[in-house]
Amino acid sequence: MVIILSEDFIELLHDVILENDPTASKGYMQKSMIAGSLDRVMTHVYGLTPFPTVIDKAAALMYSIVIFHPFADANKRTALLATYFFLLFNGYNLEITSDMVDLLIKISNGEIESEKVVAQWLSQKTRRNTLLILLLRLMGAEKRDVEIPLESIRARVVSFAIQILKETKKIWPKT
Repeated sequence: MVIILSEDFIELLHDVILENDPTASKGYMQKSMIAGSLDRVMTHVYGLTPFPTVIDKAAALMYSIVIFHPFADANKRTALLATYFFLLFNGYNLEITSDMVDLLIKISNGEIESEKVVAQWLSQKTRRNTLLILLLRLMGAEKRDVEIPLESIRARVVSFAIQILKETKKIWPKT
């Protein structure tokens, strides 16, 4: 079972960033790369699943958003928020630390060329949230891959994303 983020969800996270950073450029570089990033995470071809675990999928999501660069600006912050929520919805808590910013910058600069490096980093910064996993099972989510119904949680996601952005602002380098 994997809870999947939708394109609308990623765009909402990006919109929250833009609303909280008036200096960020609006628009897309390649809007289809949002779907490309999400599709890549869930790839399963000829019996091969390159990203078999939730951590592997989260690493692929982070890496893909940064590398595919779907937005004109704020791709790294969008990748951070998307990864955070993807992990949260799949029963993991992600600790946001200053080295996460370094990781995102290294991905962006081409210094990290593999999702495996990102997955190793994420595995050190995540903890299973057994209460959340229990709640997901009670909702029947363990039986299939499901997509988050964005409209029912929009306000909470926006509020939580703003809190995360405020925290990361303290560790993000000034440009």
